[in-house]
Amino acid sequence: PVATMEADAPSPSPPHVLPRPRPRSTAPPPPPTGSSSGEKGAGTPGPPRPESGERSAVPHGRSRSLAYVYAVSRGRAGAVSQASMHVPGADMQGIPWRDIGADRIQYREHRIRSYRRHPELSAESKEILASIRPPPSRDQKFYSFNSTARTGNTTPNISHFQLRHLLVAGESRSRVTFLSKRGVCELHMPSVRTRKLFTFDGDFSAMGGRHQVCSMLRHQDLVMLGTFQGHLLIKSVSKMPDTWTKKDIADEDQKTVPNRSRITEFSVSEAKDSICNALTTGTTPGGAPAVIISNNDKMIMVLDLHSLQPVATIATNWAVNHTSAAPASGGTNTKDLIAAVGDTTDGLLYDLRTCKPIATLSGHTDFSFSTAWHPHMPHIATGNQDQTCRIWDIRSLKKEAAILGGRMASVRAVSYSHDGNFIAFAEAADFVHVHSTRNLSLSQEIDVFGELAGFQFSQDDEAIFIGIADSRYGCIVEWTKPRLPNRVCPDDEVD
Repeated sequence: PVATMEADAPSPSPPHVLPRPRPRSTAPPPPPTGSSSGEKGAGTPGPPRPESGERSAVPHGRSRSLAYVYAVSRGRAGAVSQASMHVPGADMQGIPWRDIGADRIQYREHRIRSYRRHPELSAESKEILASIRPPPSRDQKFYSFNSTARTGNTTPNISHFQLRHLLVAGESRSRVTFLSKRGVCELHMPSVRTRKLFTFDGDFSAMGGRHQVCSMLRHQDLVMLGTFQGHLLIKSVSKMPDTWTKKDIADEDQKTVPNRSRITEFSVSEAKDSICNALTTGTTPGGAPAVIISNNDKMIMVLDLHSLQPVATIATNWAVNHTSAAPASGGTNTKDLIAAVGDTTDGLLYDLRTCKPIATLSGHTDFSFSTAWHPHMPHIATGNQDQTCRIWDIRSLKKEAAILGGRMASVRAVSYSHDGNFIAFAEAADFVHVHSTRNLSLSQEIDVFGELAGFQFSQDDEAIFIGIADSRYGCIVEWTKPRLPNRVCPDDEVD
Protein backbone atom coordinates (compact mmCIF):
# COMPACT_ATOMS: atom_id res chain seq x y z
CA PRO A 1 0.00 0.00 0.00
CA VAL A 2 0.98 3.61 -0.04
CA ALA A 3 3.47 4.12 2.79
CA THR A 4 1.25 6.43 4.86
CA MET A 5 -0.84 6.20 7.97
CA GLU A 6 -4.60 6.27 7.67
CA ALA A 7 -4.74 9.86 8.85
CA ASP A 8 -2.55 10.94 5.91
CA ALA A 9 -4.68 9.17 3.30
CA PRO A 10 -8.15 9.97 1.99
CA SER A 11 -10.65 8.65 4.50
CA PRO A 12 -12.79 5.92 2.95
CA SER A 13 -15.79 6.90 5.08
CA PRO A 14 -16.87 9.47 7.67
CA PRO A 15 -15.51 8.86 11.20
CA HIS A 16 -18.98 7.79 12.37
CA VAL A 17 -21.13 5.47 10.31
CA LEU A 18 -24.35 7.02 11.56
CA PRO A 19 -25.34 10.43 12.90
CA ARG A 20 -25.46 10.81 16.64
CA PRO A 21 -28.81 10.01 18.27
CA ARG A 22 -30.80 12.73 19.99
CA PRO A 23 -29.47 13.53 23.48
CA ARG A 24 -31.24 11.78 26.30
CA SER A 25 -31.49 12.38 30.01
CA THR A 26 -28.38 11.42 31.97
CA ALA A 27 -30.37 10.44 35.05
CA PRO A 28 -29.98 6.76 35.98
CA PRO A 29 -32.94 4.64 34.81
CA PRO A 30 -35.20 3.08 37.43
CA PRO A 31 -35.03 -0.65 38.12
CA PRO A 32 -37.69 -2.80 36.42
CA THR A 33 -40.96 -3.19 38.25
CA GLY A 34 -40.90 -6.12 40.65
CA SER A 35 -37.13 -6.03 41.32
CA SER A 36 -35.90 -6.00 44.90
CA SER A 37 -32.53 -6.14 46.57
CA GLY A 38 -33.08 -9.80 47.38
CA GLU A 39 -33.77 -10.90 43.82
CA LYS A 40 -31.15 -12.33 41.47
CA GLY A 41 -29.64 -9.59 39.35
CA ALA A 42 -31.03 -6.75 41.44
CA GLY A 43 -29.83 -3.40 40.26
CA THR A 44 -29.97 -4.29 36.56
CA PRO A 45 -30.99 -1.11 34.70
CA GLY A 46 -34.54 -1.01 33.33
CA PRO A 47 -35.88 1.05 30.45
CA PRO A 48 -35.02 4.77 30.71
CA ARG A 49 -37.93 7.13 31.36
CA PRO A 50 -39.04 9.07 28.29
CA GLU A 51 -38.16 12.73 27.97
CA SER A 52 -40.89 15.35 27.80
CA GLY A 53 -42.96 14.87 24.68
CA GLU A 54 -41.27 11.57 23.80
CA ARG A 55 -43.23 8.32 23.69
CA SER A 56 -41.65 5.44 25.58
CA ALA A 57 -40.45 2.70 23.21
CA VAL A 58 -40.88 0.05 25.94
CA PRO A 59 -43.62 0.51 28.57
CA HIS A 60 -42.54 0.32 32.18
CA GLY A 61 -43.38 -2.79 34.12
CA ARG A 62 -42.25 -5.30 31.47
CA SER A 63 -40.12 -8.29 32.40
CA ARG A 64 -36.44 -7.84 33.15
CA SER A 65 -35.45 -9.86 30.07
CA LEU A 66 -37.26 -7.30 27.90
CA ALA A 67 -35.51 -4.52 29.80
CA TYR A 68 -32.23 -6.21 28.92
CA VAL A 69 -33.21 -6.35 25.25
CA TYR A 70 -34.14 -2.68 25.30
CA ALA A 71 -30.82 -1.83 26.93
CA VAL A 72 -29.11 -3.75 24.15
CA SER A 73 -30.94 -1.77 21.48
CA ARG A 74 -29.77 1.41 23.23
CA GLY A 75 -26.19 0.24 23.00
CA ARG A 76 -25.69 -0.21 26.77
CA ALA A 77 -25.09 -3.94 27.03
CA GLY A 78 -21.96 -5.95 26.36
CA ALA A 79 -23.63 -8.44 24.04
CA VAL A 80 -26.55 -8.96 21.70
CA SER A 81 -28.04 -12.41 21.11
CA GLN A 82 -30.06 -13.77 18.22
CA ALA A 83 -32.96 -14.44 20.58
CA SER A 84 -33.25 -10.71 21.37
CA MET A 85 -33.62 -9.64 17.74
CA HIS A 86 -37.39 -10.28 17.59
CA VAL A 87 -38.02 -7.20 19.75
CA PRO A 88 -38.90 -4.08 17.69
CA GLY A 89 -36.03 -1.62 17.65
CA ALA A 90 -33.33 -4.16 18.52
CA ASP A 91 -30.24 -4.06 16.31
CA MET A 92 -27.32 -6.46 16.07
CA GLN A 93 -24.85 -3.58 16.50
CA GLY A 94 -26.90 -1.66 19.07
CA ILE A 95 -27.68 1.14 16.60
CA PRO A 96 -30.65 3.18 17.97
CA TRP A 97 -32.54 3.69 14.70
CA ARG A 98 -35.52 5.16 16.55
CA ASP A 99 -33.42 8.04 17.90
CA ILE A 100 -31.66 8.60 14.59
CA GLY A 101 -34.95 9.03 12.77
CA ALA A 102 -34.32 6.42 10.06
CA ASP A 103 -34.51 2.70 9.64
CA ARG A 104 -31.84 0.26 8.56
CA ILE A 105 -33.13 -0.13 4.99
CA GLN A 106 -33.39 3.62 4.40
CA TYR A 107 -29.92 4.26 5.72
CA ARG A 108 -28.48 1.40 3.69
CA GLU A 109 -29.62 3.06 0.47
CA HIS A 110 -28.14 6.38 1.61
CA ARG A 111 -24.90 4.71 2.66
CA ILE A 112 -24.35 3.05 -0.72
CA ARG A 113 -24.98 6.34 -2.53
CA SER A 114 -22.78 8.49 -0.28
CA TYR A 115 -19.88 6.15 0.61
CA ARG A 116 -16.54 7.66 -0.41
CA ARG A 117 -14.50 4.78 -1.76
CA HIS A 118 -10.74 5.00 -2.25
CA PRO A 119 -9.53 4.75 -4.92
CA GLU A 120 -12.30 5.60 -7.33
CA LEU A 121 -13.30 2.88 -9.77
CA SER A 122 -11.96 3.15 -13.29
CA ALA A 123 -14.31 3.09 -16.26
CA GLU A 124 -13.10 -0.43 -17.08
CA SER A 125 -13.83 -1.64 -13.54
CA LYS A 126 -17.34 -0.16 -13.64
CA GLU A 127 -18.01 -1.88 -16.94
CA ILE A 128 -16.89 -5.25 -15.53
CA LEU A 129 -19.02 -4.83 -12.40
CA ALA A 130 -22.05 -3.91 -14.49
CA SER A 131 -21.64 -7.12 -16.47
CA ILE A 132 -21.60 -9.41 -13.40
CA ARG A 133 -24.05 -7.65 -11.09
CA PRO A 134 -26.41 -8.55 -9.58
CA PRO A 135 -25.83 -12.27 -9.02
CA PRO A 136 -28.82 -14.59 -9.49
CA SER A 137 -29.27 -15.04 -5.75
CA ARG A 138 -27.96 -13.02 -2.78
CA ASP A 139 -30.47 -14.19 -0.20
CA GLN A 140 -29.13 -17.62 0.74
CA LYS A 141 -29.08 -18.46 4.46
CA PHE A 142 -25.75 -20.24 4.80
CA TYR A 143 -25.15 -18.42 8.11
CA SER A 144 -27.48 -16.53 10.45
CA PHE A 145 -26.79 -13.89 13.08
CA ASN A 146 -25.96 -15.42 16.46
CA SER A 147 -24.37 -12.84 18.76
CA THR A 148 -22.46 -9.58 19.04
CA ALA A 149 -19.74 -8.56 21.49
CA ARG A 150 -19.84 -4.80 21.90
CA THR A 151 -17.91 -3.25 24.78
CA GLY A 152 -15.04 -0.85 25.10
CA ASN A 153 -12.66 -3.82 25.03
CA THR A 154 -14.12 -5.49 21.93
CA THR A 155 -13.76 -2.74 19.33
CA PRO A 156 -11.32 -3.72 16.57
CA ASN A 157 -8.86 -1.17 15.23
CA ILE A 158 -7.48 -0.43 11.75
CA SER A 159 -3.95 0.97 11.51
CA HIS A 160 -3.78 1.37 7.73
CA PHE A 161 -6.90 1.92 5.64
CA GLN A 162 -5.83 -0.70 3.07
CA LEU A 163 -4.70 -3.51 5.41
CA ARG A 164 -7.63 -5.49 6.87
CA HIS A 165 -6.37 -8.90 8.02
CA LEU A 166 -6.66 -7.98 11.69
CA LEU A 167 -8.94 -10.68 13.09
CA VAL A 168 -8.09 -14.37 13.62
CA ALA A 169 -10.45 -17.14 14.73
CA GLY A 170 -8.97 -19.35 17.44
CA GLU A 171 -8.66 -23.11 17.63
CA SER A 172 -11.77 -23.08 19.82
CA ARG A 173 -14.90 -21.76 18.07
CA SER A 174 -15.66 -19.48 20.99
CA ARG A 175 -12.44 -17.45 20.73
CA VAL A 176 -11.31 -14.63 18.47
CA THR A 177 -8.01 -12.74 18.41
CA PHE A 178 -8.10 -9.16 17.14
CA LEU A 179 -6.19 -5.88 17.07
CA SER A 180 -7.58 -3.09 19.23
CA LYS A 181 -6.32 0.37 20.11
CA ARG A 182 -4.91 -1.02 23.37
CA GLY A 183 -3.13 -4.01 21.87
CA VAL A 184 -3.86 -7.52 20.67
CA CYS A 185 -6.73 -9.12 22.59
CA GLU A 186 -8.43 -12.49 22.72
CA LEU A 187 -12.21 -12.49 23.04
CA HIS A 188 -14.27 -15.27 24.60
CA MET A 189 -17.62 -14.88 22.80
CA PRO A 190 -19.91 -16.71 25.30
CA SER A 191 -18.87 -14.52 28.23
CA VAL A 192 -17.94 -11.39 26.21
CA ARG A 193 -14.70 -11.27 28.21
CA THR A 194 -11.31 -10.33 26.81
CA ARG A 195 -7.73 -10.87 27.85
CA LYS A 196 -4.74 -8.90 26.62
CA LEU A 197 -2.17 -10.88 24.68
CA PHE A 198 0.05 -7.98 23.61
CA THR A 199 -0.29 -4.52 25.17
CA PHE A 200 0.84 -1.31 23.53
CA ASP A 201 1.21 0.58 26.81
CA GLY A 202 3.04 -2.34 28.44
CA ASP A 203 4.90 -4.54 25.97
CA PHE A 204 5.73 -1.71 23.59
CA SER A 205 6.82 0.57 26.41
CA ALA A 206 9.26 -2.15 27.46
CA MET A 207 10.62 -2.05 23.90
CA GLY A 208 10.95 1.70 23.74
CA GLY A 209 7.46 2.36 22.38
CA ARG A 210 8.64 2.78 18.80
CA HIS A 211 6.41 0.26 17.02
CA GLN A 212 3.12 0.70 15.17
CA VAL A 213 1.27 -2.50 14.29
CA CYS A 214 -0.35 -2.94 10.86
CA SER A 215 -0.60 -6.75 10.47
CA MET A 216 -1.04 -9.71 12.78
CA LEU A 217 -1.12 -13.49 12.92
CA ARG A 218 -1.99 -16.09 15.57
CA HIS A 219 -0.36 -19.51 15.24
CA GLN A 220 -1.11 -21.87 18.14
CA ASP A 221 0.44 -20.19 21.21
CA LEU A 222 2.37 -17.57 19.21
CA VAL A 223 1.15 -14.04 18.54
CA MET A 224 3.02 -12.36 15.68
CA LEU A 225 2.78 -8.68 14.78
CA GLY A 226 4.08 -6.84 11.72
CA THR A 227 4.91 -3.16 12.12
CA PHE A 228 5.21 -0.03 10.04
CA GLN A 229 8.90 -0.05 10.90
CA GLY A 230 9.56 -3.37 9.14
CA HIS A 231 9.84 -5.51 12.27
CA LEU A 232 8.25 -8.81 13.23
CA LEU A 233 7.36 -9.18 16.92
CA ILE A 234 6.68 -12.66 18.31
CA LYS A 235 5.30 -13.43 21.75
CA SER A 236 4.30 -16.75 23.30
CA VAL A 237 1.02 -16.70 25.22
CA SER A 238 -0.57 -19.30 27.48
CA LYS A 239 -3.78 -21.14 26.69
CA MET A 240 -7.00 -20.50 28.58
CA PRO A 241 -9.65 -23.02 29.68
CA ASP A 242 -12.79 -23.36 27.57
CA THR A 243 -14.87 -21.51 30.20
CA TRP A 244 -13.48 -18.13 31.21
CA THR A 245 -14.01 -16.54 34.61
CA LYS A 246 -12.90 -13.18 35.92
CA LYS A 247 -10.34 -14.98 38.06
CA ASP A 248 -8.90 -16.74 34.98
CA ILE A 249 -8.41 -13.39 33.27
CA ALA A 250 -6.95 -11.78 36.40
CA ASP A 251 -4.45 -14.62 36.70
CA GLU A 252 -3.50 -14.20 33.04
CA ASP A 253 -3.04 -10.45 33.49
CA GLN A 254 -0.50 -11.20 36.20
CA LYS A 255 1.35 -13.56 33.85
CA THR A 256 1.42 -11.02 31.03
CA VAL A 257 3.16 -8.27 32.96
CA PRO A 258 5.36 -6.48 30.40
CA ASN A 259 8.64 -8.30 30.09
CA ARG A 260 11.05 -7.46 27.29
CA SER A 261 12.67 -10.90 27.47
CA ARG A 262 9.37 -12.61 26.51
CA ILE A 263 9.21 -10.84 23.12
CA THR A 264 11.28 -11.86 20.12
CA GLU A 265 11.98 -9.01 17.72
CA PHE A 266 13.04 -9.81 14.15
CA SER A 267 14.05 -7.10 11.69
CA VAL A 268 12.59 -7.92 8.28
CA SER A 269 14.02 -4.87 6.57
CA GLU A 270 15.58 -1.54 7.45
CA ALA A 271 14.30 0.21 4.31
CA LYS A 272 12.35 3.42 4.81
CA ASP A 273 9.13 1.97 3.39
CA SER A 274 9.48 -1.48 4.93
CA ILE A 275 5.90 -1.90 6.16
CA CYS A 276 4.99 -5.50 7.00
CA ASN A 277 1.77 -5.54 5.00
CA ALA A 278 0.67 -9.09 5.81
CA LEU A 279 1.63 -12.19 7.80
CA THR A 280 0.41 -15.65 6.78
CA THR A 281 1.25 -19.20 7.76
CA GLY A 282 2.95 -21.72 5.50
CA THR A 283 5.69 -24.31 5.43
CA THR A 284 9.28 -24.32 4.34
CA PRO A 285 10.30 -26.51 1.36
CA GLY A 286 11.34 -29.05 4.01
CA GLY A 287 7.89 -29.06 5.63
CA ALA A 288 8.64 -27.04 8.79
CA PRO A 289 6.08 -24.44 9.94
CA ALA A 290 6.84 -20.96 8.68
CA VAL A 291 5.48 -17.43 8.57
CA ILE A 292 5.38 -15.67 5.20
CA ILE A 293 5.98 -11.92 5.41
CA SER A 294 4.67 -9.63 2.66
CA ASN A 295 6.66 -6.43 2.76
CA ASN A 296 6.17 -2.99 1.30
CA ASP A 297 9.81 -2.78 0.20
CA LYS A 298 9.07 -5.22 -2.68
CA MET A 299 10.13 -8.34 -0.82
CA ILE A 300 8.67 -11.66 0.34
CA MET A 301 10.37 -13.48 3.22
CA VAL A 302 9.71 -17.02 4.46
CA LEU A 303 10.78 -17.39 8.10
CA ASP A 304 11.21 -20.77 9.80
CA LEU A 305 9.26 -20.57 13.07
CA HIS A 306 11.52 -23.08 14.83
CA SER A 307 14.86 -21.45 14.09
CA LEU A 308 13.57 -17.93 13.32
CA GLN A 309 15.87 -17.93 10.31
CA PRO A 310 14.81 -16.88 6.79
CA VAL A 311 14.74 -19.88 4.44
CA ALA A 312 13.64 -18.00 1.32
CA THR A 313 13.66 -14.40 0.17
CA ILE A 314 11.95 -13.28 -3.03
CA ALA A 315 12.47 -9.86 -4.60
CA THR A 316 9.66 -8.36 -6.69
CA ASN A 317 9.16 -5.18 -8.72
CA TRP A 318 6.27 -3.87 -6.61
CA ALA A 319 5.17 -3.50 -3.02
CA VAL A 320 3.85 -6.88 -1.84
CA ASN A 321 0.48 -6.53 -0.13
CA HIS A 322 -0.40 -10.17 0.55
CA THR A 323 1.01 -13.66 0.06
CA SER A 324 -0.39 -17.10 0.81
CA ALA A 325 0.97 -20.62 0.54
CA ALA A 326 -0.84 -23.46 -1.19
CA PRO A 327 -2.09 -26.09 1.28
CA ALA A 328 -0.51 -29.55 1.32
CA SER A 329 -3.93 -31.03 0.50
CA GLY A 330 -4.26 -28.96 -2.65
CA GLY A 331 -2.65 -31.65 -4.84
CA THR A 332 0.75 -32.22 -6.40
CA ASN A 333 0.24 -29.27 -8.78
CA THR A 334 0.34 -26.83 -5.87
CA LYS A 335 3.27 -28.22 -3.87
CA ASP A 336 5.60 -25.44 -2.62
CA LEU A 337 3.63 -22.74 -4.45
CA ILE A 338 2.82 -19.31 -3.07
CA ALA A 339 0.61 -16.62 -4.58
CA ALA A 340 1.63 -12.98 -4.22
CA VAL A 341 -0.25 -9.77 -5.02
CA GLY A 342 0.58 -6.13 -4.51
CA ASP A 343 0.75 -2.68 -6.05
CA THR A 344 0.27 -4.05 -9.56
CA THR A 345 -2.69 -5.32 -11.53
CA ASP A 346 -1.11 -8.77 -11.98
CA GLY A 347 -0.48 -11.43 -9.36
CA LEU A 348 2.32 -13.97 -9.48
CA LEU A 349 2.76 -17.62 -8.51
CA TYR A 350 6.21 -18.51 -7.12
CA ASP A 351 7.95 -21.82 -6.56
CA LEU A 352 9.51 -21.70 -3.08
CA ARG A 353 12.20 -24.20 -4.04
CA THR A 354 13.61 -21.92 -6.74
CA CYS A 355 12.13 -18.55 -5.59
CA LYS A 356 11.23 -17.94 -9.24
CA PRO A 357 7.85 -16.90 -10.70
CA ILE A 358 6.15 -19.64 -12.69
CA ALA A 359 2.82 -18.06 -13.70
CA THR A 360 0.96 -14.75 -13.85
CA LEU A 361 -2.59 -13.95 -12.75
CA SER A 362 -3.81 -11.30 -15.21
CA GLY A 363 -7.24 -9.69 -15.24
CA HIS A 364 -7.63 -7.25 -12.36
CA THR A 365 -7.69 -3.53 -13.12
CA ASP A 366 -6.27 -2.23 -9.83
CA PHE A 367 -4.07 -3.31 -6.89
CA SER A 368 -4.83 -6.47 -4.91
CA PHE A 369 -4.71 -6.90 -1.12
CA SER A 370 -5.70 -10.47 -0.38
CA THR A 371 -5.19 -14.04 -1.59
CA ALA A 372 -6.61 -17.41 -0.49
CA TRP A 373 -6.15 -21.00 -1.67
CA HIS A 374 -8.88 -23.59 -1.86
CA PRO A 375 -8.03 -26.26 0.77
CA HIS A 376 -8.50 -29.22 -1.59
CA MET A 377 -8.50 -27.89 -5.18
CA PRO A 378 -5.83 -26.09 -7.24
CA HIS A 379 -7.77 -22.82 -7.03
CA ILE A 380 -6.58 -19.42 -5.86
CA ALA A 381 -8.78 -16.40 -5.08
CA THR A 382 -7.68 -12.75 -5.10
CA GLY A 383 -9.35 -9.62 -3.69
CA ASN A 384 -8.80 -6.30 -5.44
CA GLN A 385 -9.52 -2.59 -5.25
CA ASP A 386 -11.48 -2.94 -8.50
CA GLN A 387 -14.29 -4.26 -6.24
CA THR A 388 -14.01 -7.85 -7.44
CA CYS A 389 -12.87 -11.19 -6.10
CA ARG A 390 -11.51 -13.44 -8.85
CA ILE A 391 -10.98 -17.18 -8.74
CA TRP A 392 -8.22 -18.83 -10.76
CA ASP A 393 -7.61 -22.46 -11.67
CA ILE A 394 -3.83 -22.88 -11.84
CA ARG A 395 -4.25 -25.64 -14.43
CA SER A 396 -5.52 -23.00 -16.88
CA LEU A 397 -4.43 -19.45 -16.16
CA LYS A 398 -5.20 -17.79 -19.49
CA LYS A 399 -8.29 -16.31 -17.85
CA GLU A 400 -9.87 -16.28 -14.41
CA ALA A 401 -12.35 -19.06 -13.74
CA ALA A 402 -14.90 -16.72 -12.11
CA ILE A 403 -15.45 -13.08 -11.15
CA LEU A 404 -17.46 -12.18 -8.03
CA GLY A 405 -18.48 -8.56 -7.55
CA GLY A 406 -18.91 -6.44 -4.42
CA ARG A 407 -21.60 -3.88 -3.64
CA MET A 408 -19.90 -0.72 -2.47
CA ALA A 409 -16.15 -0.76 -1.78
CA SER A 410 -12.78 -2.38 -2.47
CA VAL A 411 -12.38 -6.07 -1.66
CA ARG A 412 -9.87 -6.17 1.20
CA ALA A 413 -10.00 -9.77 2.52
CA VAL A 414 -10.71 -13.18 0.96
CA SER A 415 -10.98 -16.61 2.60
CA TYR A 416 -12.13 -20.14 1.85
CA SER A 417 -13.85 -22.19 4.52
CA HIS A 418 -11.69 -25.03 5.85
CA ASP A 419 -13.89 -27.66 4.20
CA GLY A 420 -13.84 -25.79 0.89
CA ASN A 421 -17.62 -25.50 0.65
CA PHE A 422 -17.66 -21.69 0.81
CA ILE A 423 -15.63 -18.73 -0.34
CA ALA A 424 -16.14 -15.39 1.38
CA PHE A 425 -14.78 -11.93 0.77
CA ALA A 426 -15.09 -8.70 2.73
CA GLU A 427 -15.33 -5.22 1.31
CA ALA A 428 -13.63 -2.31 3.03
CA ALA A 429 -16.92 -1.51 4.74
CA ASP A 430 -20.36 -2.93 5.46
CA PHE A 431 -20.49 -6.11 3.35
CA VAL A 432 -19.21 -9.68 3.64
CA HIS A 433 -20.22 -11.96 0.76
CA VAL A 434 -20.40 -15.74 1.14
CA HIS A 435 -20.64 -17.91 -2.00
CA SER A 436 -21.12 -21.64 -2.34
CA THR A 437 -18.13 -23.12 -4.17
CA ARG A 438 -20.41 -25.78 -5.67
CA ASN A 439 -22.55 -23.10 -7.30
CA LEU A 440 -21.04 -19.62 -7.20
CA SER A 441 -24.33 -18.04 -8.25
CA LEU A 442 -25.73 -18.91 -4.81
CA SER A 443 -24.54 -16.34 -2.28
CA GLN A 444 -25.35 -14.66 1.00
CA GLU A 445 -24.74 -10.99 1.68
CA ILE A 446 -23.98 -10.22 5.33
CA ASP A 447 -24.94 -6.60 5.88
CA VAL A 448 -23.44 -4.52 8.74
CA PHE A 449 -22.44 -0.87 9.18
CA GLY A 450 -18.82 0.20 9.60
CA GLU A 451 -15.30 -0.23 8.30
CA LEU A 452 -14.31 -3.91 8.45
CA ALA A 453 -11.08 -4.83 10.25
CA GLY A 454 -11.28 -8.41 9.02
CA PHE A 455 -13.29 -11.61 9.10
CA GLN A 456 -12.57 -15.33 9.36
CA PHE A 457 -14.27 -18.71 9.44
CA SER A 458 -14.03 -20.67 12.68
CA GLN A 459 -11.85 -23.76 12.60
CA ASP A 460 -14.91 -26.03 12.27
CA ASP A 461 -16.58 -23.69 9.71
CA GLU A 462 -19.66 -23.48 11.92
CA ALA A 463 -19.26 -19.72 12.39
CA ILE A 464 -17.99 -16.55 10.74
CA PHE A 465 -16.54 -13.76 12.89
CA ILE A 466 -16.58 -10.19 11.57
CA GLY A 467 -14.67 -7.29 13.13
CA ILE A 468 -16.28 -3.84 12.76
CA ALA A 469 -13.92 -0.95 13.48
CA ASP A 470 -16.27 1.95 14.12
CA SER A 471 -15.64 4.40 16.95
CA ARG A 472 -19.30 4.38 17.99
CA TYR A 473 -20.75 1.04 16.87
CA GLY A 474 -17.60 -1.07 16.64
CA CYS A 475 -17.97 -4.69 17.71
CA ILE A 476 -17.31 -8.32 16.81
CA VAL A 477 -20.26 -10.12 15.25
CA GLU A 478 -20.69 -13.89 15.13
CA TRP A 479 -22.79 -15.57 12.42
CA THR A 480 -23.38 -19.31 12.69
CA LYS A 481 -24.87 -22.06 10.58
CA PRO A 482 -28.63 -22.16 11.28
CA ARG A 483 -28.67 -25.68 12.69
CA LEU A 484 -26.64 -24.58 15.73
CA PRO A 485 -28.58 -23.62 18.88
CA ASN A 486 -28.53 -19.86 19.42
CA ARG A 487 -27.06 -18.51 22.61
CA VAL A 488 -28.97 -16.18 24.92
CA CYS A 489 -26.86 -13.84 27.02
CA PRO A 490 -27.43 -14.09 30.77
CA ASP A 491 -28.85 -11.05 32.53
CA ASP A 492 -25.75 -10.57 34.65
CA GLU A 493 -23.76 -9.62 31.54
CA VAL A 494 -25.55 -6.29 31.22
CA ASP A 495 -23.12 -3.48 32.00
